[in-house]
Amino acid sequence: MTHLPDFTPVPTASTRSDGWTPARQQAFIVALSELGGVGAAARAVGMTPQSANRLRRRPHAEGFAAAWDFALGEGLVRARDEAIRRGLHGRRTPIVHDGHIVGHRRRYDNRLLFAACYGRPLQFFDRAPAGGRRDPGERFEAALANLSRKLSEPRNFRNLRDADPERSAPLGSTPATR
Repeated sequence: MTHLPDFTPVPTASTRSDGWTPARQQAFIVALSELGGVGAAARAVGMTPQSANRLRRRPHAEGFAAAWDFALGEGLVRARDEAIRRGLHGRRTPIVHDGHIVGHRRRYDNRLLFAACYGRPLQFFDRAPAGGRRDPGERFEAALANLSRKLSEPRNFRNLRDADPERSAPLGSTPATR
């Protein structure tokens, strides 16, 4: 693990044990460098991402903000490396039959490689909506609506014929003999 920079904790007006104590601020920076995401790091120390962002914007938070930026960069590199590792080597998952593990299989997720290589969120490469897989009936309805829309549009070759008088004339005739 890379050595994280030392920083002066942000002074807080309250002395609440469940607030942003100096120890919790340090733990947040460590979690941020390990997890690579503000939300995950805040939850790891029992806080919310919103309160972490408010703490960062407080007066005299320059050292905390600098440590945050450094830790976030370290965490993103670590997360990208892990995504590439999982994309290339997969992850081992158990095969369960009748409540017993009967073997293991490797699961590969190419979306992880794409996300790591192209810097896009993982959801960008997911064909299913964020809530999970689409219902087959929903897919059928969407396909039916798309087909209905396409059939209601005028056909392209008719549009071209109407735009060009020579093409709209019957075969063998000229525009003058119509």
